Amino acid sequence: GSVVPRTLLFAIPSSFLALLFLVVEDYWSDWRIAFEVDDIKESQVWTATMFALSTLLGFRIRQALGRFWEGTSLLHQMQGEWFESASCLFAFSRATVKTKKAECISFRHTLVRLVSLLHGSALEEIKEDASVTYEVFDIHGLDNETLRYLQRSKDENGFNRVQVILHMIQVLMTVNLDSGVLKIPPPILSRVYQTFSRGLVNLLNAKKITDTLFPFPFAQTIVILLIFQVFFTPFMVTAIVSSKVWAPLLTFVPIFGVFSLNFSAGELEMPFGDDDNDLPLWEFQAEMNLSLMMLFTGGHPGEAADHLPGCRDSALKQSPDELVEKLLTGRRTRSSSMASILASNNTKDLSVLCDDEPEKAPEPVAAEPPPPPPAPAPAPAPTPAPAPVPVVPVVQPTIPQEVLSQLDDLATRWSDRAGEQAKTAAENTEVMRALSFALTGLVTTLERSMAELDRKMFSWGQRVEDQSRAIGEIADALGACANALPALPQLPPALALTQGVS
Repeated sequence: GSVVPRTLLFAIPSSFLALLFLVVEDYWSDWRIAFEVDDIKESQVWTATMFALSTLLGFRIRQALGRFWEGTSLLHQMQGEWFESASCLFAFSRATVKTKKAECISFRHTLVRLVSLLHGSALEEIKEDASVTYEVFDIHGLDNETLRYLQRSKDENGFNRVQVILHMIQVLMTVNLDSGVLKIPPPILSRVYQTFSRGLVNLLNAKKITDTLFPFPFAQTIVILLIFQVFFTPFMVTAIVSSKVWAPLLTFVPIFGVFSLNFSAGELEMPFGDDDNDLPLWEFQAEMNLSLMMLFTGGHPGEAADHLPGCRDSALKQSPDELVEKLLTGRRTRSSSMASILASNNTKDLSVLCDDEPEKAPEPVAAEPPPPPPAPAPAPAPTPAPAPVPVVPVVQPTIPQEVLSQLDDLATRWSDRAGEQAKTAAENTEVMRALSFALTGLVTTLERSMAELDRKMFSWGQRVEDQSRAIGEIADALGACANALPALPQLPPALALTQGVS
């Protein structure tokens, strides 16, 4: 995923070109004068083109980062909306698992497969390469009529498959609401319709990134300016620096920086491609399938997810003040990480959380002695100890080995991905440091050029003033010469009249 190899294809030839100019100058010192480019070090062309290129590159990088961040945000929102909808429907059908078991099982089977297919089809739609497919949750479990309808809608009629599947899910919800499988008031169920629709809106916003590319005129202008800098930068640097070490190095740095920024922006502009720097869409689909599998595990679909959480009887007898005091003082009788226990699938660790022996009965509390009566009274009998609290058996949850292997695989992939991103971040840091060095040199060159321009303007103003003074002196001399010439004699009147008649 690094852009360095492609950048070196332009930076290294430009550095060799700077070295070539210096070698030519050793054998032909007046070649710049011969080609009338001896004033190139005082030219503003390089500064102007580099300023325009930096502006365009900054604009493209901001657009690329915005598109990349918006793409990953929309995919996470789409996945969250659709999983939340499926989870709500599983919860709404819990009340009918025993009364309408066959209808409820059929509804859950169909729902899980359609939601997985919906998410996979959405990723195919925004993928840059439309031929790529993603693994879905047992698509062959759908009946033949449903599969034929999906195939005809896409291949023969050209319908959008995501919209077709979403409509099928809404029809499935409506029919099961009418049949009583979804035992929930319709106003509450309408929230599920809304979350499905919000997921579709997030998909269309993500598709907007795929359909709308970076404007071609901007990209074309950037490429032209980059190619111009490849040839003009060594020409400019060798006119100022005569060292055969520093001249190629000072040429390499700005060329490497601008090309790296341009290639990095090109990598981030399309986040749904197949490059190393693109979003891992197959991991999004694997996460969605794993989430649906969590809802689907058990003897019947959703049996494990239908578990009703509760508290122990001993916990219910504690007052809120005791809980707050225990939390503030840190006096906890048991401290273990449920996440580590579930990840290790160790039954022995689960026993730490379970009480296999009844709780100890509290010590009897003696009653306070009554005030001394006038006559002696017998002491009250001690309060009997309460009966021990019966132990509620704790069902130890089991996790399928397939789920654990998928979790380990997913964690390994994410760890590798994090390492690659850290490496890429380090490379980008080096690029930004080099670019900062190049921009510092650019600003210094610009300041020198502006100072040289001010000096030339001042010199030109003095020259114009001297020429104006010289022209004034010439005009005065001409006037004095005209005054020094003798006056022409006047003609006699008769001669003037004769010449006028003739």
